[in-house]
Amino acid sequence: LILTNFRPLEEVGVYNVALPSAMIFLFFGQGLANVAFPIFVELWTKKETKKFQEGMRLLHKYTLVILSPVILTFFVFADVFIVQFFGQDYAAAIMPFQILLIGVLLFTEAQINHNIIAAIGKPKTITKIIFGAAALNAALNFILIPYYGIDGAAIATLVSYAMAFFV
Repeated sequence: LILTNFRPLEEVGVYNVALPSAMIFLFFGQGLANVAFPIFVELWTKKETKKFQEGMRLLHKYTLVILSPVILTFFVFADVFIVQFFGQDYAAAIMPFQILLIGVLLFTEAQINHNIIAAIGKPKTITKIIFGAAALNAALNFILIPYYGIDGAAIATLVSYAMAFFV
């Protein structure tokens, strides 16, 4: 909505190539997090903190090991991906796509953290984190989009995903 308010519709269309293309990778993280959730609930309720910590470490490690090369490949060959799938008219989506890929890697790890926080019985904490990230995203969109267009929108999303990860 903010992008539509400040930029031409052609730019909004280009961004609607970059955003969903990058968001595809979030399905992998959500799938891993959903599978791991009951395991973490069980470990937490049994007070097996060593196994819980080791499980967290392994899940984060292997998520990065598996997803990083895939995302890096798409990052390096973003121009080929965008132009081959959407055409030369959408070449302006390359930079936002690359920026969003970095954010997606961070948010994939954040999704795992969020499921772990839910597993220990603190879903309100996740709600606060998500609302905080959404508020930050909206504020940054208002600041960055008028000056940087779709690149600013991608940067705002990256920063909000980073906040969701680090918090």
